Amino acid sequence: MIRVICALVVSLLLTGIQPAAAKRVALVIGNSNYQHVPELVNPKNDAEAVAAALARLDFEVIKGVDLNRSAFENKIREFSRAIRGADIALFYYAGHGLQVNGRNYLAPIETQLLDEADLDFEALRLQVVMSQMEREPRTNLVILDACRNNPLARNLARSMGTRSASIGRGLAPIESGVGTLIAFATQPGNVALDGKGENSPFTEALVKHLETPGEDIAVTLRRVRQDVIVDTNGAQVPWNNSSLTGPVVLKAKPDTTKMAADDADTGATQDAQIELAFWSSIKDSGSAGYFESYLAQYPNGRFAAIAELKVKELGKASEVEQTKIATASPTTKPRAKAENSSLNAGTGTQDEGVSKFAALPSAQTTISTSENSESVAGSSSPSIDHPSAKNLEPVELDRERRKGLQMALANLGHDPGPADGQFGPRTRSAIIAAREALDLPPGEHIDLALLNRLPDIEKLKALQSNEARRYSLSDLPENADPRLRKAVEALSNYDIKFDYFRGHIYIAVLTWGRDWTYSKDIAERAGGHLVTITSSAENNFVYQLFAGDDRFIYQLSDGQKKGPYIGLHQKNGAREPMGGWVWVTGEPVTYKAWSGGQPNNFKGGQDYAGFHSFQGRASRWDDNDINSGTRGFVMEVE
Repeated sequence: MIRVICALVVSLLLTGIQPAAAKRVALVIGNSNYQHVPELVNPKNDAEAVAAALARLDFEVIKGVDLNRSAFENKIREFSRAIRGADIALFYYAGHGLQVNGRNYLAPIETQLLDEADLDFEALRLQVVMSQMEREPRTNLVILDACRNNPLARNLARSMGTRSASIGRGLAPIESGVGTLIAFATQPGNVALDGKGENSPFTEALVKHLETPGEDIAVTLRRVRQDVIVDTNGAQVPWNNSSLTGPVVLKAKPDTTKMAADDADTGATQDAQIELAFWSSIKDSGSAGYFESYLAQYPNGRFAAIAELKVKELGKASEVEQTKIATASPTTKPRAKAENSSLNAGTGTQDEGVSKFAALPSAQTTISTSENSESVAGSSSPSIDHPSAKNLEPVELDRERRKGLQMALANLGHDPGPADGQFGPRTRSAIIAAREALDLPPGEHIDLALLNRLPDIEKLKALQSNEARRYSLSDLPENADPRLRKAVEALSNYDIKFDYFRGHIYIAVLTWGRDWTYSKDIAERAGGHLVTITSSAENNFVYQLFAGDDRFIYQLSDGQKKGPYIGLHQKNGAREPMGGWVWVTGEPVTYKAWSGGQPNNFKGGQDYAGFHSFQGRASRWDDNDINSGTRGFVMEVE
C-alpha cells in the first residue's frame, strides 16, 4: 500500500515541476594550431561544436580558439567575471594538457617546454580555472578533452632528466569541492584519441547526447562513455568524478512547459526538484537506510510522513528476518562477518560479529523475487532494466567470490587492484565506477543487481592459466570486455596469456621467432601496442605474466635467457649504445630495468629491447637485433 501511495504522489508531482530558469555561463577553449609541435586536427572543431550546443542550451558562451597564453588568461578573466551569481558554470577544454607532480597544466599554442622552468611561464594550471569556478556555491561542470599523447610532455621530460618520472601520462585525478563534476575524455593517467573525423570520439559523443531532453548530466556522461568504448573498440574509456548534490538537467522535456508555470505559481523551486529526484530514486527500495537518508536531508520534506512509515515497515520486516536467522538450523545460518564488511555499510547497522545478510548463494544459484528472477554473479541471463528492491540489498561475499568480483571489475575496464579478495580503496573505487557505468544506484556496496550484470565470473576464472593457450570468442562471456574480445579475435592463431593491471589488459603472445616489427604490427591489429613499462611494479607484473610458461624463455648455450619483446626501441642514427631509446607510443623512458652492462649493441644493429637475464630470472632487459630468436612479445591494451 505504501508503494502505491508513493508512486501516486510522485506521479502527480512529476507532471507539475520544471527546472526554474538559471543563469548559465560556459568557457569553451579549443587549441589546435600549436606552433612548436604537430598540429592537432580536432580541438578547434570540437570547441565550435560544443559552443554551438551550449548556446542552444541557453548558456552564455565565452569561446576561444588557438589561444596563446595571454589570450587564454584574458578569457579566464572574462569567464571569472561572467560567472558571478551564475547557477551553472561550465568549462570545456580541447587541446594539449599534461600532468607534472600530480598537477594538471593546459597548453596555449606557443607552449614549447624546453626547460623545466618554462612550465610556469608557458603553460596554465587547470587549478586557476577551478578556483575561479568554486569561489561561489553553484553547479560546476568541467569537461576535459585534453588527454592526448603529448609531445610537449616529451620535450619537458628530456630537459628534466632523472626527474622526468614526475611527468605522468594524460591528466591526473582532480580533487574538487561540493557541487562540481569533472569529466575526462579518458581515465586519469591515460591518453585519449584525437579522432579520424571532424571531432574527437569523446566530443562527438558528448555533442550527440548533451541536448537530450530531461536527462541528468550523469546519465548523459554514461551514454558518452558507452559510445566512446564502442567507437574506439575499448581503447578509450571516458571517466568522471562528481560531488554534485542532485541531478543537473540541461534541457527540460518539452511537454513540461505548461506545468512549470503552474508549479511556479505554487512557489516550487529547484530544491523541490532535487528532493523529488531523490525520492523517485528510492521510493521502491526495500532498505530502510535509503529512507533514513531522505529524512536526514529533508526532515520536513513533502514525503517525510511516507518515509517514516517506510522506515517502521522495513524495520519490522528486518526483525522478522533476524528472528528467522536466529532460529535457523546450523546449515542455514549466515556465515560470519566477512573481511572488510564495512564495504557493505550504509544501509543500517549490523549486530556485532554477525553479518546482517545471509550467506550469498553459489554462482549458479538463482535468486527469485516477486518481480523477477536474477542469476547471481555472472550468469548469462540478460541485464535487468529495473532491479527489484530485494536485489538492491547489500550482500557479503566470501574471499574466493571477492576475488572473482575483482576479476570481473577488471574485465569491465575498471581497476580494482590485484584479485586478492581484499577490498581496499582501489576496489571500492572500481565498484563505484562499475555501478555508475551499469546504471545502478550509486554506492560502493555489492548487491545482486551488480553481480547479475558482471561478466560470467566462472568463465573468467576458467580463462586463467599458467600456460599460454589459444582462445576463441566462444570462450569469453558474452558481455566480456570489448577490448579483450577484439584482441582474442585478432590473436586466435596464437597461444596467449592475459591479465589486467591498473585497468589495462596485458597479453603475452607466443610467435616463435617472429621479429620485432612483425610483433609490433600484430599488437596494433589486436587493438593495442607493444607493452610500455613505467614502474618496477608494472615490470614485475609483466614478467610474472609470461614467466609461468617456459616456452616464452629461450636459453642460450652461455646461460643467458632471452624473454619476449617489449615496446622499447632505439631511434635510427641515435648514439650507441644508450642514446635514443623510446617507447613505441612515443612516451619518454622514465623507468629502466636494463641487465648489468646493457644496452651494449654487442653485435651492432641491436635496436630492440626484450626481457633478459645472465643468471636467475629473466626480469631485466637487453638490447636485441630485429631477428634475435625471441619467442614472443608482450602487448598492452589501454
